Amino acid sequence: MPIVGTLTCLLQTTRNSAFKLPYEKHERFHKALMIFVFLGTCMTIGDGVLTPAISVLSAVSGVRLKFTGLHENYVVVVSCIILVVLFSLQHHGTHRVSFMFAPIVLAWLLCISSIGVYNIIRWSFCV
Repeated sequence: MPIVGTLTCLLQTTRNSAFKLPYEKHERFHKALMIFVFLGTCMTIGDGVLTPAISVLSAVSGVRLKFTGLHENYVVVVSCIILVVLFSLQHHGTHRVSFMFAPIVLAWLLCISSIGVYNIIRWSFCV
């Protein structure tokens, strides 16, 4: 390792140990850091649970616009079923779940692109 790299590493180690020293000495800092870590972990877990639920619920609510006879209770039930199926398949690994959803995503992308091409041709070809 070159001498400059060694000095930089030594300087960082000294700076890091000077930063860690108050945290290692005082028990209050230990508790504050533990609370901070728990809070961050809870937020990450909450985000991992809430984001799919909100996404699925909004997608199923979008279907409700097309089928006006679909009651709000059915939207919630269908969303719960989709989420239970997704989370139960999750233990098989993301590669298998993504393999199952690849045709759905491909159909979605084809529909979006065909609608875009149609609208460009129909309404504003100069875009």
